[in-house]
Amino acid sequence: MRRFHRARPVLAAVATAVFAAGAPASALEQLLNGTRLEIRNRGPATGARSTSARWLAEDSAIEVGRPGSAADPRCNGSPSGSVRASLRLFSRATGQDTGPLALPCQNWSLLGDAAQPGGYAYVDRRGADGPCRRVQLLGGATPRVEARCVSRGKGAPLDYELLPGIDEGTVGAVLRLGERRYCTAFDGVTRRDGSNGRQFVAGSSAAPESCPESSGLPPEIVRHGADWPLPNRDYANRRATTDSPITSANVAELEVAWRFPTPGFGGFGNLSTNPIVVGDAVYLQELSSEIHALERATGAPRWQKTMQLFSPGPNGVAVGYGRLFAANGQGEVVAFDAATGEELWRQTLRRTRSEGIDIQPVVFDRRVYVSTVPISLGGLYAGGDTGVLHALDVATGAVLWSFDTVDSPDVWGNPSVNSGGGAWYPPAIDAERRITYWGTGNPAPFPGVPDFPNGTSRPGPNLYTDSALAIDSASGELLWYHQVLPHDLLDHDFMLIALAEVAGEPVVVGAGKTGTVHAFRADTGDELWKVPVGEHFNDTLDAYPIGAKLLVSPGIFGGVITPFAIADGVVYVPVLNFATPYQGDLFDLFPFAGLESATSEVVALDLATGATLWTRDLPRPNFGATTVVNDLVFTSTYDGTLYALDRASGATRWTDRPGAGINAWPAVAGDTILFPAGVGASPELIAYRLQ
Repeated sequence: MRRFHRARPVLAAVATAVFAAGAPASALEQLLNGTRLEIRNRGPATGARSTSARWLAEDSAIEVGRPGSAADPRCNGSPSGSVRASLRLFSRATGQDTGPLALPCQNWSLLGDAAQPGGYAYVDRRGADGPCRRVQLLGGATPRVEARCVSRGKGAPLDYELLPGIDEGTVGAVLRLGERRYCTAFDGVTRRDGSNGRQFVAGSSAAPESCPESSGLPPEIVRHGADWPLPNRDYANRRATTDSPITSANVAELEVAWRFPTPGFGGFGNLSTNPIVVGDAVYLQELSSEIHALERATGAPRWQKTMQLFSPGPNGVAVGYGRLFAANGQGEVVAFDAATGEELWRQTLRRTRSEGIDIQPVVFDRRVYVSTVPISLGGLYAGGDTGVLHALDVATGAVLWSFDTVDSPDVWGNPSVNSGGGAWYPPAIDAERRITYWGTGNPAPFPGVPDFPNGTSRPGPNLYTDSALAIDSASGELLWYHQVLPHDLLDHDFMLIALAEVAGEPVVVGAGKTGTVHAFRADTGDELWKVPVGEHFNDTLDAYPIGAKLLVSPGIFGGVITPFAIADGVVYVPVLNFATPYQGDLFDLFPFAGLESATSEVVALDLATGATLWTRDLPRPNFGATTVVNDLVFTSTYDGTLYALDRASGATRWTDRPGAGINAWPAVAGDTILFPAGVGASPELIAYRLQ
């Protein structure tokens, strides 16, 4: 069921939101010759330091807008603190980016008078409202733009760290005043590294052909894209790599290189997602919320944060802009310095004691994307709890936008009973078009409760549960949605989303506990194909028995419950065949009985048509996702068995039993594959390496 919608998010993005990539030049966009750009770091790389920037452009194209025009950055009746102007400096080559530096309206003044405006000046000598101390737009015989910004201390607001040995490439500068943008792109960077820090100076540069734009990619993603810097390796969530030497020809040479114990506590094992790998560092989170930074080569610890806060998972960490981000099991997102573990900020998103955050975050364009769900140690699907998607500012944790995945303020008519929605897995992100794609969770109660059997407490489709959502990354605006299961009675979350292309057309691939895989047009949400996988029986009824139980498959822990992989026009889907007894007037959350003896399979589907290419049966439940490495598909089963399957046929090319059971999935970086093995008495992260 497809719907188009352009709803306003709960909290609108601040006025400094970045303009859309590739926007055409207009009368409000002025492309300037650059005269000079300087960015300097003084002081050691760690500890207190001063970062300063100066941008100067002298160009006859500069026009001074009249008071009240689209280029007037003053408050003009808006509340003090409103932001109608911002400055941004960035390098597309390295991902270095100040983000939009806010220039609040109360600090702007008109130069000259209304009849003959000479320009506008921003002055904040104390730096109370940000790092920029002085910005001017001047008319006259030699029109110019000049900006000076400075901030002090590690993690200070002017977040542009000059990196040793890195070529900055073209550096863009964009000043936005009201609705007008002044844009410059500097080449010819001269680097100077000294004992007291680093700096670069860029001289005169011709006006760009269009207003430059940041790629939105954090520096870690730019520099370490060949590692595993994102939850599913790339923003498309494809879980595939060709940057590793591991193939079917040498996979038998994999041996354990190191083990790192994770003796925390978890309700379902203690490791539920893959670690993040950037350069020589590995970052990992346990289900007891502990965070570890490890040496990639040896597994030796660098730093650790002990929080001892239970998370249902699948939780995990994200890295970007020198920071590490994670939820802490108490409805908070916490940012740490990635090098030292020092806490930088924390943001509470939980609105009730039973709302939680169990998602692995993802970072893009200086935003941290996370979601709440109606589950935590404080309660499970408590009446009134709804899952909310959030975008947070990487520097401060401020909420830039929020989108409630329940479309009804009264939770479909009964907030004392109903709940649902949220996202369990990170969104896929189209970095060029600045769109996030999410899969959402189920409504509750399911199937029902004695007074309201079979979902009668929540009539209607229960939007936006069990849906694929396309949401603007900067504003939080809903672009389209496609609900795959209206009025779900079976806890059949549709929570897994990835991006791919078919014949050059972008498509969204989704799957979930529905036991179905879908392909949608990325632009509209139109469904291209839908394919059931695994066992199905009694899962499409409109009602379930009262006072008796009926076995249903997929059940609560069935269908596609962990991430799939996409490579070369094929979708590799992990499927769990586990039936659950349902009763129309009973709300039974976690029927685990028999789970350990359930079976599973990996199904290879043609991306263009959904046709099944092959199926490989596995004797135990698969909570290990699928991961493509060259001509292999890695997966695992709950009893602790690792598999490397032939991509063309599904035949086994390698298998091993490292010790602990497995309900998470690996990360691959170079010749190393990292398996979280968190089930049992001795949970650990195990690094296999080619010998």
